[in-house]
Amino acid sequence: MERHLFIALQLPVQVKAVLSEICDEIKKEASFKTWVHPHDYHITLAFLGKTEKDQLKILFPLLKELVTSYETFPVNIDHFGFFGRAESPRIFWRVLKNRSL
Repeated sequence: MERHLFIALQLPVQVKAVLSEICDEIKKEASFKTWVHPHDYHITLAFLGKTEKDQLKILFPLLKELVTSYETFPVNIDHFGFFGRAESPRIFWRVLKNRSL
């Protein structure tokens, strides 16, 4: 079975709360049909696209090994933008810098 997957980092609850407040302000002017729930906010590292189950069997152990070799790190929001047509954007994104939020 093919899945569209991506590799992402979870955000601390307090960071999600700050981002939620920022999004609440943007919602007043942005024309998104739906918004991601703050619980689902994350940092996307890589979009894998269609991924076969056999590929996941190889990928998961490698990612687990990689993730356990790193500690937490601070980041800072730099700027944001949208994917999709200007009149109906599909994805809202923010660029993060490697500093504290």
